[in-house]
Amino acid sequence: MGNYTREEILAMAEEEDVEFIRLQFTDMFGTLKNIAITARELPRALDNQCVVYGSHIAGIVGEKEPDLILYPDYDTFSILPWRPQQGKVARLICDMRRADGSEHEMSSRYILKKTAQAAEEAGYTCYVDPECEFFLFHIDDNGMPTTVSHEKAGYLDVSPVDLGENARRDMVLTLEDMGFEVESSHHETAPAQHEIALHYGEAREMADAVMTFKMAVRTVAKRHGLHATFMPKPRREVNGSAMHIHFSLFKNGKNIKESDYNWFVGNLNQPSTIKSISIDLYVSFYTKSQNNTINDIYNKINVSLYFREFDVTIDVDTTNQENEAHNLYSEVMNILEDNEDRYNKTMKHRKIRTQCFTISVGIILSYILYVIIKLNMSKLSPFITEYLNNKNILVFGQWFIAILLGNVFSYWYILSVYRPLLPDTKYAGYNYSTGRGNYTDDVDDYIEHSEVHFGKYWDAEKRRNKIEKIYKVTRIIILVQLVISAILFLILK
Repeated sequence: MGNYTREEILAMAEEEDVEFIRLQFTDMFGTLKNIAITARELPRALDNQCVVYGSHIAGIVGEKEPDLILYPDYDTFSILPWRPQQGKVARLICDMRRADGSEHEMSSRYILKKTAQAAEEAGYTCYVDPECEFFLFHIDDNGMPTTVSHEKAGYLDVSPVDLGENARRDMVLTLEDMGFEVESSHHETAPAQHEIALHYGEAREMADAVMTFKMAVRTVAKRHGLHATFMPKPRREVNGSAMHIHFSLFKNGKNIKESDYNWFVGNLNQPSTIKSISIDLYVSFYTKSQNNTINDIYNKINVSLYFREFDVTIDVDTTNQENEAHNLYSEVMNILEDNEDRYNKTMKHRKIRTQCFTISVGIILSYILYVIIKLNMSKLSPFITEYLNNKNILVFGQWFIAILLGNVFSYWYILSVYRPLLPDTKYAGYNYSTGRGNYTDDVDDYIEHSEVHFGKYWDAEKRRNKIEKIYKVTRIIILVQLVISAILFLILK
């Protein structure tokens, strides 16, 4: 991809005998779309005068004004090397805008540009290094794709077992003809599965590159009588495909991972400091033997830490025998070992914490209600007034009202605090008497992940601490109420 001006694009189109230009864009499902124009219409396209009807484009369907204006990105101008060399075909990737020139909020390219711009304004730049995996399958007699392959090659195999080697070679050469930098290519784990890794680039640039990559791979595969698919799991019995993405986050031109790592390692010998930033900790450690099976011998331990405050990842290899790495591993293990106690404290005693909260809220509400009634005693009947002046009703009835009001007005809140912490259920056998399966809370899984997981339970410790704080406050409120009730019982006649 180049850094072209309008005049340079027009000159290249004329010099290279370009007859057709594809104006490409991507819908919300990640599908590449385009319209083709002749070279004669290129000046008009470069002036943002080409219109497409968007009523059938994902993300635009149903709009009252579906007309979209295509704004070409000059830097994406590229000649398609697989098209005829006489009367060549070029492409331009475009932004979708509304008729008034404003950005369309459902444009996938605009969403990415907006996100990247926000990061840049905060001083961040994200570089992306994608590894694209795909399958090459045979085509049937009718030219339709199948999931059939005669090859039996595996990871990093070469010819003659790698039957897709020539196709993969042509794909790489085609991509390089278009200006892409290819880092590597090889056969992947499953038969007929391949990988081509692109050189890293800025996030917006690489998003365009991946879309072009898929188009080029499918086109070259078809020339070899094959069908290229990027489906995650086209065959059940073999490995699926993915697109591994390596992220490098820079702030003000400096690799943030390196700076945060050095900062973190400098505080490893201060457990209190580590605990203050390990609330949102995700920990994964695993071991592999030479045959890739899990065993009990820790040949290598990788600990990945995700700091929600910074959105960075730090990888520490504990096999280097450095004190910092082993201190980190010990800290992680301590967190895991403490999880069961934390579960027992907060989750197993859920009922008493819930009742304390509802009663304390009810106490406050009952006092407010009592004040309102006292201020309006003259309006009440003598029968009700007599009972309100009875100390037994005043003291003990107040508690009954407090419990009632608390459960009515506050139970939903404490339940909402607990709900995200509730463990998932797991199958616990078949009940023949009811004819249904039994399911129980998966407490073991919760204990293992709730305090150290970045995904579903990333804020588990924050919520647990909130519950414990509420419990401490409500106990004080209830204690105060007991004292007041005792005093009233003694002084009232």
